[in-house]
Amino acid sequence: MTDKTNDTTGDELYKGLISSSLDAIISTDSSFTILSWNSGAELIFSHAEQEVMGKPFASLLLDNNNESTKLQTTLLEGISSEVSKTIELVAVKQGGEHLPVELTFSSWNRGDELYYTFIIRDISERKRVEQAWQKLNNELEKGVKERTEELSRTNRELMQEIQIRKKAEKEYTEAMQLLEQSSRLASIGVMAAGINHEINQPLTAIKFHVDGLLYWEKKNKGAVPEIALDSLMDISEGIRRIDEIIRHMRSFWAQPAMTERVNFDLNETINKALSLLDRQLQLHKIKLTRILHAEALILHGIQVHMEQIVINLTVNALHALDFCTHSEKEIVITTGLSDNSIFITFSDNGPGMDIAAGDKIFDPFYSTKNQGEGMGLGLAIVRNFVEEYEGSITVSNRASGGAEFTIKIPRQETQNRENH
Repeated sequence: MTDKTNDTTGDELYKGLISSSLDAIISTDSSFTILSWNSGAELIFSHAEQEVMGKPFASLLLDNNNESTKLQTTLLEGISSEVSKTIELVAVKQGGEHLPVELTFSSWNRGDELYYTFIIRDISERKRVEQAWQKLNNELEKGVKERTEELSRTNRELMQEIQIRKKAEKEYTEAMQLLEQSSRLASIGVMAAGINHEINQPLTAIKFHVDGLLYWEKKNKGAVPEIALDSLMDISEGIRRIDEIIRHMRSFWAQPAMTERVNFDLNETINKALSLLDRQLQLHKIKLTRILHAEALILHGIQVHMEQIVINLTVNALHALDFCTHSEKEIVITTGLSDNSIFITFSDNGPGMDIAAGDKIFDPFYSTKNQGEGMGLGLAIVRNFVEEYEGSITVSNRASGGAEFTIKIPRQETQNRENH
């Protein structure tokens, strides 16, 4: 016997729960026609029960393909799995206001009839909070990104400043070393000038006496024995040579004024500079070959600087050849014209240059020699003087062996200066 009192009480309790729910609880038949509508549905959709009864459930949703497809897909999955499904959709309130909702549905049977129950919850507040959080998160991410970019930029600027500072410190150190070496060279120049002066006085006296005896012999034939006459002539020639070297050294060590720029013949200047190295080349058993342009090559500038270029590059080749074991050591100096430039090459048959070093070989104090064998200033001075002529200097290794330095100086500027 069935307890009808309990059934009635259960039905009333069920109806009371549905009626008091803040969520919309809606039932439909298999064709999705609305059969029941609770007070929660009225609150959410602003429709009274009599306004929606018998209407299609889809009329409560936003009329677009996306929402319809989402609902149909979910319904099919729910029917096939017989498990409640939950999705988020956009509902439409009375008056056309859009409302984000969360929809959960399940299907059930009564006899042979299929029915659906939809529970719809207003999630507009949740969405508002989510959007607020998302906005806050986006702003935070944007702030972090901007701050990170700012820190990265500051870090890059700091690294650049560090590099600039390191470069400045290196340049300062090199400048101080160069100043120290320049002071030493200046001292050497002062001492050389003093030595030249001290040598020149007795030398002048000796020459005066020797030339006096030669003049006496010229006026009085036979006054000086023949064997002594030959010696006196050798002494006179030797004194003349010493005097020439002393005068050359004076001009070499003298500090030229910036205005002392003159037109001069490159070939004559090369020969004049090399005259100071004749003895050294002989002692090192090095053959010096000069292939000089047939015509005068006129340059405009400080002549003694060109002499220093020639001497430094020749001495550089001389030192390189000291490491060679073969007997036929040779330095070849060539001058000529190429397009609108005057060129000078210094080549040797030594071990060659370390090309991997690149332009470092022209940096002050860069040297491959042992400690105390060189200051590393020779090639730096050469490049500095070459640039005074608005020229360029390059180095390469010859296919036959040895190094070759090539200097090119614009000829057009030289010709213009000469014409003026």
